Amino acid sequence: MKPIKTSELNKKQNQRNELKLQISMEILYPYSLIRDMRVLPAKHVIPCSLMIDDQETGCLFITCMEKDLQYYDIHPSTPQEPSMKFRMMWDQKGTHIVDVWMQFENTRILRLFLNPHKSQIKRWLSLGEKTKKLAFVFLNVENQLLATVIIPTDHDESGWFKRNSELALKLKKSNYGYFALSKFIESDVPEDEIVFHHYNTRKGQYFIKEGVKVVSFVNP
Repeated sequence: MKPIKTSELNKKQNQRNELKLQISMEILYPYSLIRDMRVLPAKHVIPCSLMIDDQETGCLFITCMEKDLQYYDIHPSTPQEPSMKFRMMWDQKGTHIVDVWMQFENTRILRLFLNPHKSQIKRWLSLGEKTKKLAFVFLNVENQLLATVIIPTDHDESGWFKRNSELALKLKKSNYGYFALSKFIESDVPEDEIVFHHYNTRKGQYFIKEGVKVVSFVNP
């Protein structure tokens, strides 16, 4: 794949600055992920939802080692808003994969591989189209600190979510070629880019605020 063009990233960043969300918002986190933070495997990405001002919002929960967060200069107190790029790819057998690029202020790129054959990613794509915003939570698995970023999508990205949400609904739920395809694509990823792989969960989502369980519930 070609690297993200600086001019393209600057354009998208300017568009996001114009769409900047208000700082004051109420965020509720999935109880099951908060409860299990100490045992989640590192270098994975977990599709889930956040409740933001009472609206369900698609989220990617990214589990990181301390050194990974330092590499991308991600801090819980002042999380960056990375530039984004989304790609849907597939092989001749019809196996699909979503490849998300996140480029940070230090120009380093983080990659997220997602399985659109899974219901959690179908829901994530649908919510991305519906809410016109995305949430990313970076978990430090060594000290359980969180860095949360809420990013509004621009016109082009909203169109991408609409097209690929419709495509994902047509994909078979069971797909045994995803692992092989993800490893094939990863083999071509530059050494200075870290890949986080899809980690699937099937639990319902209770949401919590300030440590109080059962604020809201969303079916899996």
